[in-house]
Order: sequence, then structure tokens, then C-alpha cells
Amino acid sequence: MPNMAGLARKSFLAALTAGALLAALLAAVGPIPAQAAETDFTIYDGAATTPVLIDPSYGGDHDDRDYRQVHRAVQDLRQDVAMVTGAIDAGEVQRRFVDDEAAKKARLANADQSKVPALLTEADGVKTAIIIGVIGQSELIDGIIGAGKFDEAARITGEWEGYAIKKVDDPVAGVDRALVIAGSDARGTIYGIYSVSEDIGVSPWYWYSDVPVGQRDRIVVDDSPQVDDGPDVKYRGIFINDEERTIDWAKEKFPTDRGTPEVNYYRHVYEMMLRLRLNTLWPAMHEGTTSFNAATDTGMFDAGTPVNAREAAAYGVVMSSSHAELMLRSNVEEWRPFYERNKEALDIKGSDYRSAFDYSINKPAIIAYWRERLVANADFESILALGMRGVHDGAPAFTPGNPYGFADRVEMVGDAITEQRKLIEEVYGSVDAVPQVFIPYKEMADLYNNGLKAYIPEDVTLMWAEDNQGYLRQVPTKSEAARSGGNGIYYHSSYWGSPKSYLWLNSMPMSLMVEQLHRAWNTDAGRYWILNVGDIKPGEMKTELFAKLAWDVDGYDDTNIESKFLVEQVKRDFGLTGRRAAVVADALDRFSTLESTKRAEFWGTQNPSGVHSAGFPGSRSFPFSATSDGDELQRYINEANELVDRVEGVSDKLPKRHRSAFYQQVVHRVRSYRNMAEQIGYYWKNQLYAEQGRYGSARIYALLSKNARDRIRSDEAHWDTLSGGKWKEAIGHSHPITYYGGVNEGVVMLTDDRYATVASPSDGVGANAEGQKVPGSGTLRFNSASPKDKRFFDVFSKNDVAEEWVAEADAPWITLSKVSGRTASEQRVTVTVDFARLDASATGTIRVYNAGDGEKTGAPVATFTVDAERATVGFRGRPEGCRPSPSKRCTPGHIEANGYVTVEAEHFAENVAGADGARWRPVEGMAQRGDAMKAFPETAPRVDADFTTTAHLKYRVHFTSSGRFTGTFYRVPTLNEGREDDGTIRSSRTAIGIDDQVPASANLRGCAQTSCGNAWGDNVMRGIEPLTFTIDVPAPGWHDLVVYRSDAAILFDRIVIETDSGAVGDGLVGPAESPNNIARGEAVQKAAVAPLPDEVLKYRHRALPSAPAAASSSPAHRPAANASPSTTG
Repeated sequence: MPNMAGLARKSFLAALTAGALLAALLAAVGPIPAQAAETDFTIYDGAATTPVLIDPSYGGDHDDRDYRQVHRAVQDLRQDVAMVTGAIDAGEVQRRFVDDEAAKKARLANADQSKVPALLTEADGVKTAIIIGVIGQSELIDGIIGAGKFDEAARITGEWEGYAIKKVDDPVAGVDRALVIAGSDARGTIYGIYSVSEDIGVSPWYWYSDVPVGQRDRIVVDDSPQVDDGPDVKYRGIFINDEERTIDWAKEKFPTDRGTPEVNYYRHVYEMMLRLRLNTLWPAMHEGTTSFNAATDTGMFDAGTPVNAREAAAYGVVMSSSHAELMLRSNVEEWRPFYERNKEALDIKGSDYRSAFDYSINKPAIIAYWRERLVANADFESILALGMRGVHDGAPAFTPGNPYGFADRVEMVGDAITEQRKLIEEVYGSVDAVPQVFIPYKEMADLYNNGLKAYIPEDVTLMWAEDNQGYLRQVPTKSEAARSGGNGIYYHSSYWGSPKSYLWLNSMPMSLMVEQLHRAWNTDAGRYWILNVGDIKPGEMKTELFAKLAWDVDGYDDTNIESKFLVEQVKRDFGLTGRRAAVVADALDRFSTLESTKRAEFWGTQNPSGVHSAGFPGSRSFPFSATSDGDELQRYINEANELVDRVEGVSDKLPKRHRSAFYQQVVHRVRSYRNMAEQIGYYWKNQLYAEQGRYGSARIYALLSKNARDRIRSDEAHWDTLSGGKWKEAIGHSHPITYYGGVNEGVVMLTDDRYATVASPSDGVGANAEGQKVPGSGTLRFNSASPKDKRFFDVFSKNDVAEEWVAEADAPWITLSKVSGRTASEQRVTVTVDFARLDASATGTIRVYNAGDGEKTGAPVATFTVDAERATVGFRGRPEGCRPSPSKRCTPGHIEANGYVTVEAEHFAENVAGADGARWRPVEGMAQRGDAMKAFPETAPRVDADFTTTAHLKYRVHFTSSGRFTGTFYRVPTLNEGREDDGTIRSSRTAIGIDDQVPASANLRGCAQTSCGNAWGDNVMRGIEPLTFTIDVPAPGWHDLVVYRSDAAILFDRIVIETDSGAVGDGLVGPAESPNNIARGEAVQKAAVAPLPDEVLKYRHRALPSAPAAASSSPAHRPAANASPSTTG
């Protein structure tokens, strides 16, 4: 669990919370200075640029296509160099929406030619050059290799999308020195070209995120040989989906005469993808979007050549289609015109076009519909999705008693796949001439697992989907993994659907995505990966993380998301260096932990659904506790505010040209999360405090909630001004849809009538203790094994005036942070125990009184018990009761304290590998508390008995209590659908026992399917699956709590055992870890208390302001954060 005081995990960055070091780092933020060694290759020396030398052609139809693709990328390289030299205004390029090769060619021709690399096909008179070509097609490249001057190219010859870059002396006649970029194929060459572009300072996000292109007096690149033998995942790409925001934006910025989005939009997408080394696109396909293949060279929705697909081929992008668009057909827009043109000729049955899209009654017509698309797109590189679904993203229609004798949907879809394969052979020449995929998504997974599997040919790739919320539903069995067509994964960083959409901020936690994609790779689902990116923005970082992981799976894992990926990202795109980059990387890593705990879109309360109101099921709010665990709710809100302060502090010190990109990729997401947390979190406080009679508090928290709500709107208004309004309408918290009956898949925005007030104010103050929802009484627990723990109680006014109060403790070992005060809202008193003044366990009392002139009046308004328990065991100096190990040091363990035992999964005493080869391993950054433990390997037979033979974790716990207790095993809610090859139904099981009492069966049975009732949706919304168990502790003393593997790939976060009823409280994440001698440094958890917002402490009813657009709400919140941050560009 992250540190209770701030959730920071790194000691260096924890020191930043003190403020001084942070200020020093931020003051030094600036761009990376360009430095070069004398041996580096010079592209621009301040007076002239090195020309680019390519072949005049490659010859042949296919080779000419490759040549055109490489030539287009070469023109990008020339423009990139020209932007860095200043010959072309990068800002002007970034502002262009309609842009094509002709416009680029004109820019290059009109620029200062001394600052633009010339494009040559002959080397006459050239002493240095950049030589670019495809191995086996480029005579220039093959000649250099043949002369023995580029042996590194041998490593990539015949590879998929590999490239090599090397400085070569005397590469061709007349040229003294060249930087040679060679690719194993056309895309490999293109990736090599863009690698150089990135090295000279052109980010893949230079257009799609306005990352500035810095000008340089000289351009030099490292001339050390670079060899990349290509990607791990062969086909890697994105799916633009639920793209209503993109539609609104594109209608404002791009031509609309041929639909929206259209070819100029896709040009920017293609380029961005190739710069990220992605190769496959599933285009936008929702209602309201013009079908990708609609516009042709002869019209709309006709049999001409699709313009967007032709342009994709010009770039070198592979086109495919989603799970709902089989055989490249976007049924939402394409089926109706086909139906209307061919209804009579093909005798299409059905009352309308929707009912007619039924393969069981209109098989010939639907086959003809598919054939038309394949013929039109046959010349382009495509991946064909097989199967049958509805007109849109739904189950396929099926008519019992149909004329083809299909008994059920399995037979019908199986027949459709057989006919699709015949079409492929007819159009392409052979049945396997083009890559094909079957995507067992939603109901298709059910059909697959119930017989459709037998209809899927061996060479067809199986693309498994996660549950749309980040958890893989199913991974291949051994026989499926051995298929020649391989396996793939369809994943999401944005989603519209149950149990709650997350379309606003691409809120998929990075750690979850990385872990689950590693699971896919480790189970041989590594041929074809697609990431649903929604509207692309503001998910740039997650898209690039996906791209880098797909290219180099072993290069990115749970251990280096921050230290490698995030640091590299912020250095490149925002010009940050060293420790300065660490400030932002750490903030983003901590932000990912917040998303793992509760995504921004998952902050909500019961809300009606309509076009102007986002529906939210109140039963799935899963709120943080405002009363338990040091005010858990306020701690998480304060954490979000601290991260806002961090990133805004960096933004304030950035050069102005970097601020727009930094806002787009970083600030807006962090601010939006904070705003959502405050809107909903302070609403929860408003409701609770009104019930408790906190008159002023209920009012001020209502105001703070409204302020946060209004800040969401004002921040989006600010977003619309970024980069001169370039991204107006591109994102939005609201996601209204007029079709489907009128819904809104955005986030909850509370209306003013939702807030509560105290119905009947009364005189004086009240007081409420930590852990209690009803004021007036309560117990605060302390244990000497964790002597720095803090608890709290709040004193509040019950009316609209400032009231005086006094608090007294009847024992000298009880310390109060405040013993008197005056408040019109509430004041928080921190309670600690001085165990140095206690020789034994003791009980004391705190009483709170109304007061006048500093003196208490009347009877106490609240009486709280303080239980201080002196631990009988400890970890220092081998005290009595400590279990010594053979080294005579205390064995690692935990101590029951304060009525419970909490152990973090990674803080085990012993990790025992199984005789069956199984093992447990920590996974960083997972789930609510930061790290988790996972059972490896990814696939292994389930253990149902004799658990001592498999991997198990021992947690040594000293219990002061005995008896039967209830525990909770906090499992990361991964899924495990389908059957093994032998027919065994998969499950998500684990076992837990104590000492030598090995359980007879797996007693922790998690939800393994999306179909397990409400459990799946509940688990998604709270980010964890709490599995309850009972355990019998025979006697006080040391015991081993043992977790055994049953199923493979199980992840869990922590274990909590309550030994005193009610002690654990109602926190979403729960109490701090029990005292132990395992955690070190930042991992040591102490019970901390959240400070209250300044606005609450300073509240005066008669001075209550109206709700401003962007008020701050954190004790550490700077006044500058009250307004939308300034950006330029």
C-alpha cells in the first residue's frame, strides 16, 4: 500500500513533499541541450544539409508499391530536417488539417534549399549522403551489402519490419561517407527513417499532440550501428472507436463533403501510427461516422476504389476492421445502400434493412455483399475478420426453421466462415493468400466455446478479447497456441459499455495493461494486437506504451513503466532532463496507481440516464470512507491535489512552446481526475455530514463539490483554446448519443438539487470519532508495535455560527493536536499515544465540550475511548515471543494490532516454489495498494488437492486473539474463461490455510467469467475482488497463514483478518498494514490522518462565496491552480 500520508513510493520523490527540493527542481526545468561527439554523423552543419540518396525505382507492381511507400516517408524525413533547421515553420505544419504529398512537396520546394536535404537518385558530386532503401529491392543498399560494408544488414535480411542504420565510408562511387538506412521490407525501412526523425527531435506526436519541434544550429546523429530485427508482435495497431468526440472535432476541422472523418483525417492517423511503429488500423465505425470505405474514386457507396484504403496503402498501413465489421464491411452505413440497390435483384427477405441482415434467410445476398468489398479492396494489404455479427456491435440475427437448415447460431456462423473462405480463394487466388482473424468477442466467445471452434481453420488467427475493462477473458489452450495462424489480443484503453464506460480520459491503468499483455504474450497470444483507443486523445501515452510493448515485449514490464517508459517519454516530448524528468514520471506513476484504485469515470453516485445525464448505478459507487482509515476519502483527494500541484508546477516552468503538449498529455488528465474526485467525494461528505448534523460542513462540502463540477467544464473550455483552438471538441466529459434511444456515456455531473442540508440546526458543537458514522462516541485503537500511528476526531458546529469547544483527555499518555477551538464548520483533532509513558496496556477517555471564553460548559457532547495496547512481541533485540530464525534474528512476520491483521501480498515471510514448477512472483504497480503477488507460470493444470506440492506463500503472524475469524482475500479480478483441451472448465481459484492445516480444496473461488452475475461488474468498479474466508486460530501466538496456488495466473493484493468485530471499518482500500519487520522505507505503512481543506477550516457562513469556476480544495493547493493553467501554441 502506498504511504498513508501521500501514497509516494520512492524515497527520493517522497522528499519532494517537503517542498524545497521540488521548488529547486522545477526552477531548473528547461529543454535538453543538443550535444554531439566528434564522430557523430552530421546532417546539417549550419550552412548546408546532407542530401538523401535513393534508387529511381524498385521495379514491378509490388516493388513499386514498396518504393512509393518508402519515397513518401523519405519526404517526411526531408520535411522533419527542414523543420529542425527552420527552413519550414513547424508550427505551420502542425496547424494544417488538410495536408497531402503535393502540399508537402511544395513546402519543400519553397524552403531555403541550404536547409533542406536534397532528394537525389544519382550520387554525382555528392561527398556525404543519407542512403535509404529496402534490402533485396534497392540496388544502392544491395551494392553496399555486397561490398562487405554493411554486414549488420545480414541480421535483418528476411525479417519482418526490421531495419539497420550505420555510417559507411565510401558506400558508393564518389560518396565519401553516408548514413545508410536499410529495411528488411518497406515498413522496416520506414521505421528506420522515422527513428532518425525522432533522434533529431521530431516526436511521433508532433502533430497529434503539438509536441514542439525545436530548431537546431547543427543536426548530428549518433553514428553507432543500430540494428533492430523487427517487432515481437507481427500485427500491431489501434481501433478508433466510440468516436463521437472525433466526429464533432473533425466536422469543425476537416472537409465534410465526403463524410466525416475523411481522408485528410486518416493521413494524420497513418503517419502517427508509422512513427509509433504500428502497422494495422481498425478505422472509426460508429453510427454518425462515415464508413471508412464509403468514399471511392468514382463516388460514394459504389463499387469504385475506396479512397481511404488507397491512401492507407500509399503510407504502408495494413487495414482491417473490428469485431463488428467482418470482411471489411462496416454494416452500420454500408449494408443499407447495398440492400436498397439489390433488394429486388437478390430477392432479399425481411421487412427492412435491419431485419434483412440475417444470414439464415439471406445467405446469397450477404455473400454478394462481402464479395463486393473484397473485390474493391483486393489490391490493398488487409487482414480479414471472419464470422457473423449483427448490423452493429451485437449478436447476429437468426431465424429458426430457416431455408438452409441451420439448427442454431453455431451452425450458421460456421457456414458463414466456410463461405467467407471460398470468397477469399475466389478473389485473392488462394484460401490463405491474405491474413484472416476470428475474434471471439462478447457473444462470439460463447459461440466459440460451444462448438464454433470446430469451424475455425488452422491458419486463421484467434484474437482473444479482454472484458473491455482490462482483464483478459480467455487465453489459448496448448492446442490453440500451436495453431499455425497464431493468436492475438484485442485490448482497450477506452470503452463504452457495462458496467461503466470510460471514454473521457483513456483511464486504463498502465500497470494493468502491461501485466495483462505480458500474460497474452506468455500464453502465445502474440501474433496480432489491437488497442481500442477511443478518440486517440487524451490517451497518447498509453497508446505509445502499447506500441513499445508490442514491438519489444521483454523491454517493458511492471518494473520499468516509470523508470524507463515514462522517463523516456517526458524527456523526449517535454524537454525535461534527469531529476526534472523524474518529478513528472513519478507523478504519472502515482497517477496510474490512482487509476488502479478508482478510474476517474468510476467516481459516481446514483444518477439517471438520458442524453444530458450520464447514468450511474448507485450500488456500484464503492465510495472511499470519510470516517475510517484517517479519512480515506480525503487522503485520496489530497493525493490527487498533490499530483496536480506537481504537474502544474512543472508546467509553469516549462518553455511556453512545450505547455500545450504537456497540458494535452499530462495536466488535463490529472486535473480532470482531481476534479472528478472532488465533485463526487465532497458530495459524499455533504450527504454524510448533513445526516450527522454538521451544518456548516455540509454547506461547504456542497460548495466544494460544485466548484469541482464547474472546474470540469472550465477546464474543457480551456482545452478548446489549446494550440489556437486546434483541438476544440476533440474530447469531453459528456458523451451524449441521440441514437439508441438517447443516452449519455460520460461522467456524472451532479445538479444543484442533489445536495443535502441540515434540516434542523441546533446550538453548540458535536464531535465524531474516526471509524464512526454516528457522532458522540467511539473507540480509537493504538498498539505499541506501531507507535507513530495517528487517529482523529472532528469537532463541528451544528448551526450557522462559529462555536467554541474544549477537549480533555484523562490520561497523560494521550496527546491531542488541539485542545480547544472555534469553528463554523469543523476542526480535526489528531490523537496519538505516548507509549513511553505506558508500562502496560491501558484505556483512557477523551471528552469534548461546548465552551465559552475558553472554558468548558455543560456535559460532554462526545466521549471517546482510547485503547492503548502494549504489544507482547516485537522485532527489536529478539524480545520475548519473537520467533528466532537459525541466524538468531527475528523471522519475518506481522503482529495483530488494533483488532485486525493486514498483510500486503508482497510482504511474505517465505516464498516456497512448488514441486510442480509453480512459483509466486511480485508484480509492481498492480491493484489498489501498489504491488501484488502472482502465480506463475501463466498456464498450468489446476491444483485441487495436496496443495503442499505447489507454490505457496507463508505469512507469519502473531495473533493475540484466538477463535474463528473472518478474513478477506483481495484478489485482482482477472478472468479465466473457456475450457482446457481435456474439457476441464477453467476457474479462478486459490487456497488459504493456517499452519499445517492444509485446506482440502480451493476455498477461495473467484469470478472467472463475465457471466458470473453481478460479481464481475462489481469487481471491475472497485478494482478488486474481495473473497471472504474463515480461519480458526487455536491459540494466541505465532502462526503461519499460507496461500496456495490452485489456478495459474492468480494475482492478489492483500489479506485482512478482522479479530475484533468492526475494527476494520468501511474503507475501500482499508487500513494500514499491520506492524511487521518486512516492509522497508516507503513501503512501511503508518496510520495517518488526512488534513482538511483550507476552505473548510476558514469557512464563515455569512461570508460564504458563490461557486467560482475553479476553486482550489487542497491544503497544499496553490492559488495559481484555481484557474485553468495557461498554455500557448
